[in-house]
Amino acid sequence: MKKILSILLMSIVCVAYAKPALKNAPSNQGENKIGKIETICKQEGKYLGWPTVLCRKSGELIAVFSGDRVAHICPYGKVQAIRSFDNGKTWSAPETFITSPLDDRDAGIIELENGHLVLFWFNSIAYQNERILKNYPEYKKSMLEESTKAQRDKFIGSYSAVSATDGKKWGFPVRTYGVAPHGGIQLKNGNLLFVGKGGRGNDKLSRSEPIKVNLSTDGAKSWKIIAGINIPEGDKITDYWEPHVVEAENGDLIVQLRCHKDSFIRQSVSKDGGKTWTVAEKINVVGFPSHLKRLKDNRILMTYARRQVNPKKAKYEPEHLIMGQYARFSSDNGKTWGNEIMLCHSFTGDMGYPSSAELPDGDIYTIFYHNVDTTPDNHKQKVTAIFGVRWTPEKKK
Repeated sequence: MKKILSILLMSIVCVAYAKPALKNAPSNQGENKIGKIETICKQEGKYLGWPTVLCRKSGELIAVFSGDRVAHICPYGKVQAIRSFDNGKTWSAPETFITSPLDDRDAGIIELENGHLVLFWFNSIAYQNERILKNYPEYKKSMLEESTKAQRDKFIGSYSAVSATDGKKWGFPVRTYGVAPHGGIQLKNGNLLFVGKGGRGNDKLSRSEPIKVNLSTDGAKSWKIIAGINIPEGDKITDYWEPHVVEAENGDLIVQLRCHKDSFIRQSVSKDGGKTWTVAEKINVVGFPSHLKRLKDNRILMTYARRQVNPKKAKYEPEHLIMGQYARFSSDNGKTWGNEIMLCHSFTGDMGYPSSAELPDGDIYTIFYHNVDTTPDNHKQKVTAIFGVRWTPEKKK
């Protein structure tokens, strides 16, 4: 690990003038074998973001994301999807799952035991912000001419929808509470669980909203809030964002949260099916947001991105300064997390939201979004793409 860290720190200096957007991670990291990064979806002149990948029981991979955009914040986002039937070697052209008069974004997807698909997403009106409208005056047309206030009031919020036709048609959207970039999960007992924060589509409002736990006992036809997750006394709820949940082998439910206080991931646990939760505590992992996946061998895989960190907010180790897409394993139901594994070395901040699927042969396929130009400024890129990397994890010990 020290050797890999030394190589990576040296590479930052070496590439200072070349300014690549991203490059492959070291291929050998202990017993983990990391493949090459592949572009799996790029739309000419468009911005794509916040993907989630699913491996179905049939072996089909589906990646959902917000596509056909013109910027990080805009009124034009659609929930789109691509498919692979050969373990990620080739991908289909994008198809649109959901489009509304608002900005559709942060798509998550799961497959139920009966083979139905459940899609999660939310609609944003953040583009109405005066600062955004000043930089993008063309958005005013979308706000004032392409949608009415009644439509905006109707569509704003977070939703799920069910498809019994492999995503070709979707049922009527059902409201959920809160935003979670990778959606919910199905529990061992068949119920669905979704943890969200914010979700009214307005950044100022969403920042002050609490973290809530949603439960569905009817296959996502309806949802009810069953609990909330508390943060440490003295912390600000405005610093907490973008939860994701996983069910461990022992039945524990684990939620991880993005935290702007210092960029360390927070974690909360429920031992009673989601009715009560521990206070969200800091774990020794820098990055955000997390995607959690329980593997067939019952380890939990965490994938996350690390952007730039602010040295005024916390004390960071040298490796915390290296941006990229990362992974870790837990073999004890989320109590501890193993060594950090780099999946992609990044050199700019507009990227991330990795999620992972386990392939039939035990390999992992991780996808994420990333800018494709070399501008270092965060969220000012006009073109991004969805990337994927296939890798072979170390065996469970």
